[in-house]
Amino acid sequence: MSYNMNQKGFVNLIVIGIVLAVVLAGTVGYLTLIKKSPQPTPTPVIITTDKTECDPEEEITVTIKNNLDSSITAVTMQAFCSILRLERQEETDWKEIMNCASRVPTRPVTLESNSETIVKLNSPSSLPFAPISSGIYRIALVYAIGDKYFDKEHLISYSNEFKIKIQRK
Repeated sequence: MSYNMNQKGFVNLIVIGIVLAVVLAGTVGYLTLIKKSPQPTPTPVIITTDKTECDPEEEITVTIKNNLDSSITAVTMQAFCSILRLERQEETDWKEIMNCASRVPTRPVTLESNSETIVKLNSPSSLPFAPISSGIYRIALVYAIGDKYFDKEHLISYSNEFKIKIQRK
């Protein structure tokens, strides 16, 4: 009789093990089937220019797309006295090459959430205090999320690179 009890206990353990294995396999299968493909995370702030190559006399149009669900704030007094910085590649580093020489105080500029802002920059040669040379350039936007630029951590987004070429006469 004790042999029969041990056999029943053993059979019960096997049945419980099989049931647990089926439940576990079903759970894993279910989670695998319902698992959605990860959605690509949109780049929060995208900066693009209308140029890949230009000469120093050409105007540059910059598009800023704020894909965030909140506004961002940048400050003026950057290149061309705008909210944008102009940077030139020097070997492996990038150097900010212009600052605004205006005596107007720096002011914050807020870009609304999920918005697009167009900034037209005068020709780079229009700033005599910052001579332009041939090279690879990009635009940078330093910003803070929300409306308090000076009290928050700053983020930065960069445009596509573009070449400025000076024609020799």
